[in-house]
Amino acid sequence: MNTSYPLDMPSPFAGALVDIGITDKKSAPAVNTIEFGTAVVSEVGSESVATPVNDVATLTFNADLIAGNKTNLKVNGVAMAEILYGTNHGATMIAIAAALSAMTGVSASVTAARVITVKTNHVEIAISDALVTEGNSQATITPAYTHDNVFRGVALHTHCTAGKYVQYDAVPYLTKGRIRVVVSEAVAIDDVAYVDLSPVGGKFCKTSSTNLATGGVFRSATSGAGIAVLEINLP
Repeated sequence: MNTSYPLDMPSPFAGALVDIGITDKKSAPAVNTIEFGTAVVSEVGSESVATPVNDVATLTFNADLIAGNKTNLKVNGVAMAEILYGTNHGATMIAIAAALSAMTGVSASVTAARVITVKTNHVEIAISDALVTEGNSQATITPAYTHDNVFRGVALHTHCTAGKYVQYDAVPYLTKGRIRVVVSEAVAIDDVAYVDLSPVGGKFCKTSSTNLATGGVFRSATSGAGIAVLEINLP
């Protein structure tokens, strides 16, 4: 008679629980596509979850806009309506933010005298062709990218869905326990875990940089990109 049983579960695929230890799970509707074993995030106060992306851009002007200036730029390849200089610099900045907010899936606001913050809803954002032309002088526009994601947990594997969750699916995710996750680089046991924001996809890594903290640590090692064990304990 067998009197010895393993505590670890032989399930080396992403999103699988590692053992029969204490776990905590939650679920929420998906905003975008979420792969098994990848990070799920949300905005503060949101009841939905998503794959993390850099969906916030700050546009910094190096000088005030002046009479005669025209401002153009593209968000994810789509052109904003050209904005002509208004009554003053501040009014023109507000007009630019309004033109950005009029674009589908985009919101924008003036967040400092020479800064406009642009957001897409969980869609990777890219600003291109940002130019001020005409007038006696022209400010330059420098975009920088960030996010307002809060790490919520790891998407659990299910046999009811083919490899991923899509928009509006109910996503079960782990907030406490040990789970197999997708990593983008080599990791070692006890490395602190972060969500890798350099590619789209919510993979995990050991590099802090501008990546998203998880509060968790890796409990297995890899020699490169692959699958590792992550332990987390979120509220």
